[in-house]
Amino acid sequence: MIVSPLVGSIAGGNCSVLKTSEYAHNTSKVIKEIIENVFEKKYIHVVNGGKEVNQVLLKENFDYIFFTGSTRVGKIVMESAAKSLYL
Repeated sequence: MIVSPLVGSIAGGNCSVLKTSEYAHNTSKVIKEIIENVFEKKYIHVVNGGKEVNQVLLKENFDYIFFTGSTRVGKIVMESAAKSLYL
């Protein structure tokens, strides 16, 4: 699921940060390895980790967030993202 939105991001000429699942360690490791071998980190960066990493990322300002996960965490992501919207 993480690669599908990335394709659109790349096609749109965007830089992207991918935060992989902390529950799928082997898949996260493979995704990070593939992305880092294909793209420069300044264009697409993969971040692995758990709750602490999520909290750090949510303090950053992003133009667009594509989230797949639980409704509970989705509400946290939405609240954090709303704080950095430009109206």
